[in-house]
Amino acid sequence: MDAASLTAATGATACALLNDLQAQGHALGHVAVENLNRIVAGPEVAGPMLVVGLGTGVNAAPVHGSGSGRIVAPSECGHVNMPVRSEEDMRLMRFVEALLSSRGDIAHCGVEEVLSGRGLANLHSFAASEAGGASTALSAEVLAMLDRGEATATHAARLYTRILAQTLADLALIHLPYGGIFLIGGMARAMTPHFARFGLGETFREARRVDLLQHAFSITVVEDDYAALTGCAAFLQAQTA
Repeated sequence: MDAASLTAATGATACALLNDLQAQGHALGHVAVENLNRIVAGPEVAGPMLVVGLGTGVNAAPVHGSGSGRIVAPSECGHVNMPVRSEEDMRLMRFVEALLSSRGDIAHCGVEEVLSGRGLANLHSFAASEAGGASTALSAEVLAMLDRGEATATHAARLYTRILAQTLADLALIHLPYGGIFLIGGMARAMTPHFARFGLGETFREARRVDLLQHAFSITVVEDDYAALTGCAAFLQAQTA
């Protein structure tokens, strides 16, 4: 699909093609406040933002500027290495590598393999193996078990939250999103009720040599099913104004 073909087919006077993450980036600043769920408090300042998609895949993109000057830079950071901070993390990484290899996939444990929908399923398989069992549960089943307080699902959700917090902290130091970090996607919204009890904020604000993570950067979940369409409209309006 390309803009010229779409214009010819529809008769539209203005046409642009955006991927979903870009569209979500262009929506920031246009989403109703009641659809923004702040889960980690931070200073209210203007500046660069970061949109992080957690769904069937994982990706993040920095958002700079506003109006016709807004830039949502492309990225493939869902495939950066999973943070490894403990012996358990090392076992998890090796477990996911072996799992991928057994499926005929490339044996690389990127963050998408632990933070997407299938990532939560992978975490549950790992948690089950740590307890001496096995699991082939899908993410929806894991979430249902989590709601019932099932121990292996709780272990998986705790891992998910810690890895997400560390990943967001790394991205925050790379991009310095003083205007906030915004989580989108089905996994972000499904896990939101559990983030506080598993310490997302505390892990995100873990002390490092630079103290930015201890006071800067808010984290907000976008709870608007139409945010991507809003972003498309905002982009077109800015380009044609």
